[in-house]
Amino acid sequence: MQLSGQIGIWTDYAPLDRGEVLDVVETVGHSEVTGVEIFAEHLAYFRDDPADLARVLDTAGLDLSGVYFNVDHRDPETYIDQAGALADTMATIGGDVLVVGAGREYEDDEERLPAAFEAMAAMLDGIAAAAADHGVDTVVHPHRGQLVETPADLEALLDAGLDRDAIGLCPHATHQYAVGADPYTIYEDYSDWVRYLHLSDATPDGDGELLDVGVLDQHRLHDPIFEAGYDGWIVVEGRTDHVSTEEYVSHVRSFVETEFLGEEGWA
Repeated sequence: MQLSGQIGIWTDYAPLDRGEVLDVVETVGHSEVTGVEIFAEHLAYFRDDPADLARVLDTAGLDLSGVYFNVDHRDPETYIDQAGALADTMATIGGDVLVVGAGREYEDDEERLPAAFEAMAAMLDGIAAAAADHGVDTVVHPHRGQLVETPADLEALLDAGLDRDAIGLCPHATHQYAVGADPYTIYEDYSDWVRYLHLSDATPDGDGELLDVGVLDQHRLHDPIFEAGYDGWIVVEGRTDHVSTEEYVSHVRSFVETEFLGEEGWA
């Protein structure tokens, strides 16, 4: 396993221009991670010049662990085409995983109809195929406020025909906790499907908290996954006002080493 950090925890998820992306990647390289996850809009800056981002990653001692990509099933052709373009750039740079947030700002439960999940499943399969053409893996990430946010939504997506062999799962329990769903169900029911992992913790009010200090039982979440043989990226996407991002990442690294990796350590 290797430890990565999502770029948003260094930027408060603010929009970045091209130069700022390079600057933040350099900053990430000074923390205790070996990878960085960026957003699709960041990677798009380097479509015509991927060598520039590759150079900064190499100087910072980082791999591109993943690219986060929000999609909308109501425009499948656009997002499948974009996925292919992203994966093409990732293949040049050396990126591993396209992390797909399944849906944009779904606030009305009436939109969660079988037809929506069928369209999303079909589009995700198309995205996975487009990415695979460039050697990039795809995972779906249940996310609060989107079509697929709860265990029930994920089950509906599978019932709609999503191909589990073609697309993996990226769980992140704070999203389920934030919407009042059971944060453990996805981890316990789909432990053998996980191919990428976001990690954080939360206060009772849903704010960010240090890992294993918040409300989530990290062992109940992650023991099933590691027992199932997971050995991929662990991506820090947590933060809190109590400590700096670098201190948060250091805390995560120490916690994972002590509680999960033992003598095996990091890859």
